[in-house]
Amino acid sequence: MYSKIFTIFFSLLVIRVFSNNEKIRISEISWGKYLSMYSDLEIKEDSYINFKNNIDRATKYESVTKTSVNVTPFLHIADHLFTNIFTAAHNYYKKVEVTPSKSKITSSLPLIIPNNFQFSWIEKGIVTSNNNYNFESWIYPVKNLIESIYYITYGYNINLDMMNILKCSNEQAQVENDYFISPYHFLQFSINNLILSSDYKRTQGNICISSSKFDSNELTDIDNFLIGNVGKITTDVNIYRGPIVVELSLDQNKIKYYDESILKIERLNETANYYGLIVGYGKENDESYWLIQTSFGSSWGINGCFKLSIDSTSILTYYQIIF
Repeated sequence: MYSKIFTIFFSLLVIRVFSNNEKIRISEISWGKYLSMYSDLEIKEDSYINFKNNIDRATKYESVTKTSVNVTPFLHIADHLFTNIFTAAHNYYKKVEVTPSKSKITSSLPLIIPNNFQFSWIEKGIVTSNNNYNFESWIYPVKNLIESIYYITYGYNINLDMMNILKCSNEQAQVENDYFISPYHFLQFSINNLILSSDYKRTQGNICISSSKFDSNELTDIDNFLIGNVGKITTDVNIYRGPIVVELSLDQNKIKYYDESILKIERLNETANYYGLIVGYGKENDESYWLIQTSFGSSWGINGCFKLSIDSTSILTYYQIIF
């Protein structure tokens, strides 16, 4: 009986709002993401508070197009209903200890496009390299990626040390006789050599050592969360799992003086000179595009976003990140 209720409820909650011209809106709420994160984990007070805050933020509707449909009343109803259901689940899981399900690692999350999506590039530490590829710029998405997978798997927040990641990646780059090393290869070779910030010691010795508090041996399916270097992302809702950092090689003036059209820019060269964040996708005149948030603030693009053709060759690499 409960499974039927949840099925009906979540079917009503996943709301898509499109105009007649099929322009995308940042308006879809993925309650399924939160369900998959919490349903098999022991729910703690701070988890519930964070979850409720996400619901509160989701009740604000914003659109990247000029026309809009007011879905706020529906969201308030959904907020009320979901709060009651989540509170009941919260109280239940406080009494019952549940072992995290490893199957949750490989399950695809629904399309995630929060209503008023906000991403602070400065706060997250992701910076744009205007000249050459910034070796350190990919460390922050990797840090977020591993910490998120660990939380989804075990229900615990960890804080990996940034200097340790940099040190380990430098050592691996020396082994490979190549200064450049991608997040994908770093995760392959160095994930078992990371330590937490609380364990990091600023000494002259070898800091690229394993930490007994960070059990990364269990994360055997980490490749399923990383899209970098594994091929082109499609618009299949079962594959798109959330915000994705992209490295771009392009003429930045195309974004600075953006005119709302779908950009079809080609790759400038093989060196990334710009970073963006895929926050959704859409379709206009039978042409599919990524909706990308810029790293230069709202003054670039339209409200800080621009549309890039999915067939564009300007994207060098995709990096999945989960918040």
